[in-house]
Amino acid sequence: MLTRAKKTLNWLVFLSGILSGISALSILGAIDVEGSSFWTDWIGQGRWRFTLAWAGFGFVTVALSMLAVRNRKLAGSLFLIGAPILAFRTYVSGDDFTSSLAPVVLIAYLAIGVFWYRANHRKWPPLFSTRLSERTYGLATVLSATLVFLSLLTLGSAAVALIPTRFNPDCGGVPQPFTAPKYPGHAVFLATVPFVPLAVVHEHYWGLPPWSTKFALIARAGIGGRFSGENTYFLDMHRSTGLVTRFLPLVELNLCSGRSSPASAA
Repeated sequence: MLTRAKKTLNWLVFLSGILSGISALSILGAIDVEGSSFWTDWIGQGRWRFTLAWAGFGFVTVALSMLAVRNRKLAGSLFLIGAPILAFRTYVSGDDFTSSLAPVVLIAYLAIGVFWYRANHRKWPPLFSTRLSERTYGLATVLSATLVFLSLLTLGSAAVALIPTRFNPDCGGVPQPFTAPKYPGHAVFLATVPFVPLAVVHEHYWGLPPWSTKFALIARAGIGGRFSGENTYFLDMHRSTGLVTRFLPLVELNLCSGRSSPASAA
């Protein structure tokens, strides 16, 4: 019973590290880049400190958690060494909310580092009962882990992008007609909405990624029961232009500046 409890705790700490890292990367992957160039719009505008804080926490946490599968002592030591470094990097991120997380990063890294170090010292059971061969670990396991990581990152970024947090404050006047994209990420198409968040596209004008012009996923912001599957709608949408989400068909209503309405009245 005690052995099972120790192994369960091992898995909880391992999964918490993996999911925390992927969550950080998902937030970074869902935040819109205003233009088409990452280097111009993020690095050039001084957002590199913010980017480095979240990317550093995400990649380092995932990498060290994976290292704990093979070498808990080394992983624990690196967590302890990295605690003040990542906490400082978070504090000087240039973003008030991110900076406020610096104590959380410090405490979490110290706790995880101590756990892995002590688990190795007390010879707790490993995460896997049988040791993986070098060939299996180097090929199948690495490929599988990479696929799982990319899948979780994509799903996490999509989930973050679909949270209704963006609001358009420009609600004065009537939106003007247009015949071309108004900005990067502008998406326009005819579709029905059988249920939220799915939109079945009947005619695509522009804005959706090339691989997905037959359907889109609509964030809940501004939906409010406005659409039903009985009508076809002209949808004037904003497509997420995050580092990851720009490759996905994730859109939301332009709440005040858009011209979305039934196709017969658009």
